[in-house]
Amino acid sequence: AGSNNNVAIPYQYDDFVINGTTGAYDISGFANARDGRQVTIASNVGYVGTLLAGSGLSDASNRIIPANGANYTLPILGSVDLTWIAGLQGGRWAVR
Repeated sequence: AGSNNNVAIPYQYDDFVINGTTGAYDISGFANARDGRQVTIASNVGYVGTLLAGSGLSDASNRIIPANGANYTLPILGSVDLTWIAGLQGGRWAVR
């Protein structure tokens, strides 16, 4: 629950499952990016999550940029695919 910043996704994984949260949560960015890296973020909890668009709570290269520029809502038991693009605002995670 709460705000989660610079969340580390281990390099050896292409997916990241959110478990154990006790309430609604938000994520401002994911660490361990490299150009072209694709990951799936999956919610395994009964709470809505929010991916914060361009939030300054995470390091610049860890930030998330949804296609419409607005926060992205990760539904209960939902998933979203992200790609890290070096040429996007100096390096950002793009929602696919």
